[in-house]
Amino acid sequence: MLGDLDLKRIKDGLGNLEVPLEIIFHPDQQDSDLSKELLKTAKQIEQAAAGSVTVKHGSGEGLPARPGLSLAYRGKSNIHYLAIPEGPEVIPFIEACLDLPKGAVGHDQAWAQTLAGLNQPAQVYVFMATTCPNCPKAVQAAIKLSQISHQIESFIIDAQRYPELAKLYKAQSVPLTVIDQGFSKIGVMPPASLAEIILGRDHVQYQSQVFTSLVETSRLEDAAKLVVEKGAVGFVGAWNKSTTSSRMGLLLVVENVLGQSADAFNEIISELVAATKSEDAALRGDTADLLGQIGHADCVAILKTLLDDPNPDVAEIAQDGLDEISAG
Repeated sequence: MLGDLDLKRIKDGLGNLEVPLEIIFHPDQQDSDLSKELLKTAKQIEQAAAGSVTVKHGSGEGLPARPGLSLAYRGKSNIHYLAIPEGPEVIPFIEACLDLPKGAVGHDQAWAQTLAGLNQPAQVYVFMATTCPNCPKAVQAAIKLSQISHQIESFIIDAQRYPELAKLYKAQSVPLTVIDQGFSKIGVMPPASLAEIILGRDHVQYQSQVFTSLVETSRLEDAAKLVVEKGAVGFVGAWNKSTTSSRMGLLLVVENVLGQSADAFNEIISELVAATKSEDAALRGDTADLLGQIGHADCVAILKTLLDDPNPDVAEIAQDGLDEISAG
């Protein structure tokens, strides 16, 4: 809950608003303790702010879960809290209340000016915990972007209070920032870095960034879905830069994808040749294994080049791959 000094800061900071800041309360159907606590927080602010804040009820449409609170000003609502502002999270919440009415004023960085003209909507989820010392910085970054651009919706989500969402997005470590339910990053993303990802969504390399981030955050089923729906372009970069441990996840993705679409990796076969010439014997061997799993006729010639590999394990894996393709 907010303390007296917190409430005074909100009251003093919003005292000159021509239009009150709105806190929209979205209840859940069960009228849970969490729902009651969120409403109590909103009412507490409304009472202390003496006319500069009003509380309204909402349907929760557009929220990934309920209950929740949304901050709105002049009919625009793009900052949402699925969390109680308490502990270290009080400061980012107060800043959100105070800064939302200011819009992009005062943000003169080049990235901020570009972001202010954004015309493609974006959603940013920040999974946090009230005991996490680094989470407030991640929350502040997302809120700052929503302040600059009304196209960006920020959802601040307490991973412990909303365990189903945390499980869905593999939020086992916080802070975790998720963009458009895809790109995922553990740790604090500064506002400029977060803006760079959002502004670069139309670039060719974005799909590769999303794919790599999904694998790194253990969202392997989502990574497989991306390959099936968008193609395997993002897979090659991740494979060539992989380590022995990270390839375990990539191979699980491959198994999942091939179970849905046997031809999904055919387009990237030629691009895997570079990995077969790596100085890393483990990468050469795993690539031979991968080519055997892909099973396309174009893999045969590449695998044959590995039969003479100086590492006997790689040569053996290549032969196994050839046998598998022949048997298939």
